[in-house]
Amino acid sequence: MFWFVLLPFTITFVALLTLVVVAAWLAPRFNWKRGKTLGLSAVIACVAFIPSCMGIMSIVDVYRFGEFHYDSFADVNDFRAERYLPVEARDITMVKRVGRYYARYSISESQLTAYLDGLWKPSHPPISNDKYAADDCNRIFEEVGWPTLTNPICLISPIEDDGGGAHYFFDREAEVVYQHTGYW
Repeated sequence: MFWFVLLPFTITFVALLTLVVVAAWLAPRFNWKRGKTLGLSAVIACVAFIPSCMGIMSIVDVYRFGEFHYDSFADVNDFRAERYLPVEARDITMVKRVGRYYARYSISESQLTAYLDGLWKPSHPPISNDKYAADDCNRIFEEVGWPTLTNPICLISPIEDDGGGAHYFFDREAEVVYQHTGYW
């Protein structure tokens, strides 16, 4: 659930622990008592932990979240972003956020339906909800500022036990999909 804080937490913990150990190790060179130096540096590390973690998170998030462009599925190389993304997708634009991503890509209708058929159990065909597709599509994707699809159909992936899943808004004429995927 809090996967996005694990990397900054780990980097911060290792960096501050290293500083505490190095300070205690170098203490005799500066005529400091090793025990007091260890205690003081440990207290400073505890106080600095949250601000340091937030700073590291802001640096790391620049590379993890935002808008990314890929030529094909093989270029994505992010297991969370690959979730519910068809292998046949090409000319992919992704906007990654914590717990979700938006994707825009080209794919044929037969490739998309074959992909979705593979996600669903044979006894449960893919769910299609065309009644509100255009309104939902415009509402969901206005955050990323993509142009509206003229006449999208909406297809839905299976829903995972933790609530993750995807909505696919497919424009048959342009062979373009707008996808919204949520995950933990």
